[in-house]
Amino acid sequence: MMTTRRIHNPSSVKRRPGLHQEILLTLVLLLGAALLFGGVLFLRFAEQSLLNSHLQLLIQATQGSARDMARVNDLSITQPLPPQLQAELAARSWWIYDRDLHLVGAVSQDGNEPISPTRLRGLLQLRDNLLEVDWPGLLGLVWSDETRPNAIVAVPVGATQQQGALVIRYSLEPIRGRLLDAMAWVLVYALGYGLVLAASGYLLLRRNVIQPVKSLLLATERVSSGDLEASLPEQGPAEIADLAASFNSMTTALRHSRKQTEEHITSLSETNAALEKAQDELVRSEKLATVGHLAAGMAHEIGNPLGALIGYLALLQNELPDGAEQDLSRHAAGEAERIDRLVRDLLDYASPGQADPHPVEPWKVVDETIDMLQAQGALKGVTLVYDPQEDFPLVAIDRHKLTQVLVNLLLNARDACGENPQVRVFGRVGEGQVILGIEDNGEGMTPDVRQQLFEPFFTTKPPGQGRGLGLAVCQRVVAEAGGRITVDANPGAGSRFSVLLPIVGAKHG
Repeated sequence: MMTTRRIHNPSSVKRRPGLHQEILLTLVLLLGAALLFGGVLFLRFAEQSLLNSHLQLLIQATQGSARDMARVNDLSITQPLPPQLQAELAARSWWIYDRDLHLVGAVSQDGNEPISPTRLRGLLQLRDNLLEVDWPGLLGLVWSDETRPNAIVAVPVGATQQQGALVIRYSLEPIRGRLLDAMAWVLVYALGYGLVLAASGYLLLRRNVIQPVKSLLLATERVSSGDLEASLPEQGPAEIADLAASFNSMTTALRHSRKQTEEHITSLSETNAALEKAQDELVRSEKLATVGHLAAGMAHEIGNPLGALIGYLALLQNELPDGAEQDLSRHAAGEAERIDRLVRDLLDYASPGQADPHPVEPWKVVDETIDMLQAQGALKGVTLVYDPQEDFPLVAIDRHKLTQVLVNLLLNARDACGENPQVRVFGRVGEGQVILGIEDNGEGMTPDVRQQLFEPFFTTKPPGQGRGLGLAVCQRVVAEAGGRITVDANPGAGSRFSVLLPIVGAKHG
C-alpha cells in the first residue's frame, strides 16, 4: 500500500506578524479610538454651545427689529430685509402679521411658505420666541449636503401683540461651516497627536520590551546551537531584568551540567581504557598460563628423551666415518637442537628467569648490543644510522633482559628491510621516561598485522625462520620493568618500534 508523505516547506508557511507590528497596530488603534472619541465629545459640546449662543443672538436681533417696526407703526409695508440681519445673521425670509395674525407683508429670498396663524398664535401665547430649528445633528453636518439648517424666530410687535407679530427665518449655514472647520482641525489634531503618541509609545516599548525580547531570542538560538557562553544584560524594567537574570542562571546551570557531563565522559573513557587494558592483560595472562602449562609438560615429556637423543647423536657422529652417514647424523642433531631451542623459547615466554633489575644506563646497553651483533656479522650489509648519546638517565631493568629485547628488535628490523637495508637507532628522554627507538625502511605493516604483533606464535616470516615468540617475550620483559613497547607502522612506509622505560626515581601519574 502506497502512502503519501507531505513534505513540510518552511517557505510556504505564512510568516506571522512580529511583536513590534502587533504593538504598533494596537497603539494606533487604541490611541486613534481614544482621540476620536474625545474629538467627538469636544465637537458635540462645541455644537451645543455655538448653536445655543447663536440662537440667543437671533432672538435678540429679531426682537430689536420688532421694536423698530413698532415705532414705525406700519406693518403693511414690505421692504428688503435689513442689511444687518441679512449680512451678519443670514436672514433668508420674514413675514409680518397684524394683531389678528393676518399676513400683511412678506419678504422671501428662498420661496418658503409663511407660518400658519394657528401655529403662530400658539407660539405667541407660550411666549416662546423659537418656533422651529431644523438642525441635522453632528453626523448630518458631514454626510448630508442637501439638508440646509434653518431657524425660525417669531416675536410680537409692540407690547402683548397689540400691533402684530414678526417672523424671521434664519440660515444656520455659518454655524455649520464653523463646526465643519472645527471638525477638520480636530481630526488633524487627533491624527498628529496620535502619531506622536504612537511613535513615542512604540520607541519606549521597543527599548524596554521588543529589543530585550529580540536579544533573548538571539541568545536562545545561540544556546540551541551549542554556545552556552551567551548572556543577557540584566537591565530595563523589573520583569525584563528578572527574565535576563533567569536566562543567565539557566546558561550557567547548563555550562555546569555540560562540564560535569564532560568530566563523566572523560572518567568513563579512562575507565573503559583501563578495562580494555585489564582485559588485554587478563587475556595475556591466560595465554601465558596456557603456554606455561604446555611448556612445563613439554619440558618433562620431551626434555629428557630429547637430551638423550642429542647425546646419542653426538656419540653416533664420533663413531661414523666421514660420508653420507656422517652428514645424516649431523642433520639429525641440528633438527634436535631446533626442537630444544623451541622448548627453551616456550619456557622463557611462559616463565622467564628471575630478573635482576639494577639501574643501568640504557644507551650503553644499546652500544654493547650493536657492537656484539656487528662482531657476529648479524648486521652485515645493513646501513646502521645512529647518533651516540651520553648522560642518559638510569632505568631499572635487568641488563641481560634489555640486551635480549634490543637484539630481537634489531634482528627483526634487519629482516624487514628490502633492498638497500637501513636501520636507524635513536634515543631521547621524555616525561619521566627514556625512549629507545629502532626504525627500518621496509614495507611496513597493515593495521591487522600491527594489532596481532605481540600475540604468541604470530609471525610474518616464512616457515622455519620464526616462531612468533620473540616480540611476545620482549613485551613481557619490558612490562615487568614498568615500561611498554609501541609500534608506528603503515604499509609502504617502514616500521618504528619504541621501547619506553621509566627513569629511576621518576614519579608516574
